[in-house]
Amino acid sequence: METNNNNRNDEPIVCIQHGKNINMQDQDFKYLDYLKSIDTTERKKLIRSLMRSTDFTPAMIRNELILFESKSILQRRGHHVSVSSGCNHATLGLCYYNSLTLISKGYKYVEGYVRDKRSGGFIAHSWNSDSSGKHIDFTFTDPENFEYFGVTIPEALIWKVVKKNKNKAYTILPFLKNF
Repeated sequence: METNNNNRNDEPIVCIQHGKNINMQDQDFKYLDYLKSIDTTERKKLIRSLMRSTDFTPAMIRNELILFESKSILQRRGHHVSVSSGCNHATLGLCYYNSLTLISKGYKYVEGYVRDKRSGGFIAHSWNSDSSGKHIDFTFTDPENFEYFGVTIPEALIWKVVKKNKNKAYTILPFLKNF
């Protein structure tokens, strides 16, 4: 939930349209039994091994692995946010890399998931926020078609995870401890 300081009554403005809940539930995972059958260390190894895969099934499994491993952090710390489109769009499918590279330009890194308003599907995703707290997606050209839920990750934690992952820039949340 996000508040709008321009609102006369300072009432919260809910970013979810039509009252739909975008919090992930167990039934939202297509591969839930498989995900539960392997331990967290193996899930993280799979995420690393599937990060560059563009084939449909491995990409779907990777997406669910990231969502599954991120779920507890997002349940504790995540927020619904309104997101606008950035003027310069980066490569589709490389949201983590795109968002990480924008840290050097003064943006904060936000990671979580989006829910496609058309299909209802959940997609692990990252985007940025600026110094005023405005959330901006430089990867998707149509953020109005998605509902966003995520958490801003401090820069020091980001680079710690990137270093641990052999300087490979991809999802951060599944690899965080004590956040």
